Amino acid sequence: MKKITFGIIIVGLGIYFAQSFLGSKHQAEDHQDHKDHHAHHDDNHSSDKKLSPTKDTKNKKKTTAPSVSKASHQGHDHGNSDEGFEVKEVDIPTDSAGQSLVELGEIVSEFGRRNLDVDALKSSLTKSGLDIVSTKDSNPYTGSMTVLRTNNSLPGTRYFHAQVFTDEAGKPFVQHMSFEYRPSADAFAEAVAAAKKTFGLTKVADVRKDGFYSWNTDDGYIIWIKRMTKEDLKDDPFNAYTDKDVGTIRVAKEIEIH
Repeated sequence: MKKITFGIIIVGLGIYFAQSFLGSKHQAEDHQDHKDHHAHHDDNHSSDKKLSPTKDTKNKKKTTAPSVSKASHQGHDHGNSDEGFEVKEVDIPTDSAGQSLVELGEIVSEFGRRNLDVDALKSSLTKSGLDIVSTKDSNPYTGSMTVLRTNNSLPGTRYFHAQVFTDEAGKPFVQHMSFEYRPSADAFAEAVAAAKKTFGLTKVADVRKDGFYSWNTDDGYIIWIKRMTKEDLKDDPFNAYTDKDVGTIRVAKEIEIH
């Protein structure tokens, strides 16, 4: 009887220690899996923060735009995702607003570049009937920035705005140039149609979202068109808006920041 009892105790202890061992092993495996999951998540999170490599500039003179102040129009978060949204095709209006849309687009297309003739830009704006206001800001950190704006507007448009910096050789170049087009049901589609014409855009937009299109250009700029939301128009450092301005279309060309 004692032998049987002793045998039962031995078997029971064996089962107990076997279960304890297996339980410890599973806990260790689960802990390792948890660590591996976090390590994988951290690697992904870290890689998300890496910036895209800059384009090859082997045979091009490098021109770096100074840091842009808070007052700059550059800096709207447009996002990088491409939803593949296709804007409907419409004709550019033939009324005065449509003509203004094309006229200002042509000015941005001609002068929105690295080698800028500021006087020629001013002359072109003046010939279009616009009254120009020019201000200059300079500090040891960002260098000098000239802001060109207009006191009046062409029909259906307003808020022409240009920010001009100087490179290491003292030559001016456009960092940002834009204007705004009246809100309407087809305003975004009309602005896209006009941009394709005035900028000679033949390729599909690189980013296509409802209310935002953008194209990367060979000269290191981005051409973008955005339907402005109430949040976009809030606390603008340059322009005054009301709720009626929601849906205003901004057409811009600015240097691509890597």
